[in-house]
Amino acid sequence: MTTKLTKFDDQFKEYAKRNDERINQLNAQLEALTAKKAKTEADIVKAETLENVEQSVKKTIELNETLEVTDRAIGFVQEKIAKIKDEPLLTKTEFRDILSQIETQADTEMDALLAKLKKPVNEIKKIALESRNVQIKADELIQAVYKDLIKKDPWDVMSNFYKDDNGALVVPTKEYRPSSNPYYFYDRIKGNAIAKGLIKE
Repeated sequence: MTTKLTKFDDQFKEYAKRNDERINQLNAQLEALTAKKAKTEADIVKAETLENVEQSVKKTIELNETLEVTDRAIGFVQEKIAKIKDEPLLTKTEFRDILSQIETQADTEMDALLAKLKKPVNEIKKIALESRNVQIKADELIQAVYKDLIKKDPWDVMSNFYKDDNGALVVPTKEYRPSSNPYYFYDRIKGNAIAKGLIKE
C-alpha cells in the first residue's frame, strides 16, 4: 500500500511556490527601483553641470526629491521581502487544517493496515497454540521418563542415578524449556492484538 500522505508534499510545494512568486514580484520591483535610483543619480550629476544655474538648481532639487522617494521605496520593498522570508507560509487556520488533514489521512491508513494484520496475527495465534501443545506433550513425555521408565524423583538431585561416571552431578532436565518458542512471541503481541480486535481471547 502506497501512502496517500505524499499528496501533502505537493501541497507544501504549492505553498512554497506561492511564497516564491510574491518574493519574485517584489524582487522585480526592487530591480526596477534600483535602476531608477542609478539613473536619477546620473541625472543629478548632469543637472549639476548645467550652465543655467537656475535650471541646474531646480532640476537638482526635483531629482533629489525623486531620489529620496526611490530610496524610501527600495527600503520598503527590502523590508517587505525580508518579512515575507521570515513569516509563516500558512495562516493560523491553514496551519490547523493541514495538521488535522495529515492526522486524519494517517489514521485512515493505519486503520487499513491494522485490518490487514488480522489474518497474519490469527495465523501466528494458531502456530503459537500448536507450539504450546508441543511443549505440553514434551513435558508429559519427560515426566513419563522419570515416573514410568526410571522411576526416580526428578527433584532428587542427590540420587546417584543423576551422577556421571566420575561422580559429578549432571542436573537432568526436569521439564521442557525450549530455546525458542513461537508462543513467547505470540504472548508479547497478544494483549495489543486483543485490544485492537484482531483476535479473540
